[in-house]
Amino acid sequence: MPDMRTFAAVTLALGLSAGLVACGSSDIEPAADIEAEAAPSIAVAAEEPAQPQTPPVATPTPDAQADPCGADRVAPWIGREATVPVRLEVVAAADPGADRWIYSDSMVTQDHRADRLNVMMEKETDIIVSARCG
Repeated sequence: MPDMRTFAAVTLALGLSAGLVACGSSDIEPAADIEAEAAPSIAVAAEEPAQPQTPPVATPTPDAQADPCGADRVAPWIGREATVPVRLEVVAAADPGADRWIYSDSMVTQDHRADRLNVMMEKETDIIVSARCG
């Protein structure tokens, strides 16, 4: 006597077979007709000489090389409290790849990321003291 798994497998197989038969249509064009229609466009493309294409290379401007994280654009917020709205304004203006808000005694990783904005704050007041890349 077949178990439930065998019954389920047979039912699934029959259902898939019925679905494939139902998907069949007489409206499908033979492959020869499709190739004949596509051939002229291929011939036209083959007649034109191939132009070497080099991808455009983005060269950073001197300002972007000197300040890749946007630290120079933080100057208007130096001396202000780093509230959430101020932090959002700073990040929007600087447009860094990453940002971190740190105190002078904060432990931070020593990996250098030129696109990361480090904003230094006073511990007791959260006043923005400086900003640098790294």
